[in-house]
Amino acid sequence: NFSLAGLAIFFSFKDEKKKMELSSQHRQLSRTLYEVSILNQVSEKIENAADIPSIAQTIALTIEQLLSVTTVSFATIEESQIWARTFTEESVSDKYLGEVENIMKVSMEALNPKARFLRFKHEVTRNDAKSRSLKSIDAIPQSVFHIPLVFHGIYYGVITVTHKKRNKYLKADMDILYKIVRQIEKSIERLEEVVKSEKGKLDALVVSLPSGAILLTLENGYLSLSTINHAACQFLHVDPKADVSKVLASMGTSYDYVKFIKDVMREKKSTLLNEVEIHDRFYKVFLNPVFGYSTDSIIGVNVTLQDITREKELDKIKETFTSMIVHDLRT
Repeated sequence: NFSLAGLAIFFSFKDEKKKMELSSQHRQLSRTLYEVSILNQVSEKIENAADIPSIAQTIALTIEQLLSVTTVSFATIEESQIWARTFTEESVSDKYLGEVENIMKVSMEALNPKARFLRFKHEVTRNDAKSRSLKSIDAIPQSVFHIPLVFHGIYYGVITVTHKKRNKYLKADMDILYKIVRQIEKSIERLEEVVKSEKGKLDALVVSLPSGAILLTLENGYLSLSTINHAACQFLHVDPKADVSKVLASMGTSYDYVKFIKDVMREKKSTLLNEVEIHDRFYKVFLNPVFGYSTDSIIGVNVTLQDITREKELDKIKETFTSMIVHDLRT
């Protein structure tokens, strides 16, 4: 009897150990599949533009594939304010959400002391349809961890994960998320290196063009001067470091250039302004929309100045000569 009992305990222990091993293998496989999935999703956003808030949101919205969460949030610094969003996976009270907001604020301020002086805007999206019939969680978060978003040594924000229960997250789960963020940082750095290299080549090409070339880009809703070549500076009598208002003012008052630029961006169509007089010379001015990579969204306007003063002078000489011949024939 003792032998049978011993064997039963042995096989029971062995079976339990096997289950634990299988569970561990399944967990590791889930982490690996999640890592591949999230990196594929984020890589598409990095290829189009290194948009940190969009990347943060993508990570935040997929964390529940890897972990059990009560809430997951992200906060990023944008336009002199902190923009935060929280997604709930369980029904939580305003008290719980208030504590999540305080946790994010403390985290942001710890990593960037200037954050305390910025306006904090917090939006909540509830994904708790399955549990709305249940009583809202009125406690405070018991398990919390943060994923800092630091790229090139610059702190952009944080992703915050919470759960109503204690000791909910394993170190291995947190490590995989830290690893993903590090890989994203490396991808962004590589992208920026490529962009910098290509921009250098493009700038060299633009500078050598005989026509005036000006690139105005849209940043946070405002146009800024991205590039102006040597020819354009000479045509407009401006310094290469001039701002947009100075450049447009130097193009004279023959046309309302701001209006034309807005029309080009709104209609996504090119415009030609012919025989524009600028500093006693005449130009054809081409206004062309600039589109984002692989998208139809407008990111700026390209302005090209083609000097036609010589052609206009020749046309005037031809016109004068023709008039003289006609006059002679009549007399």
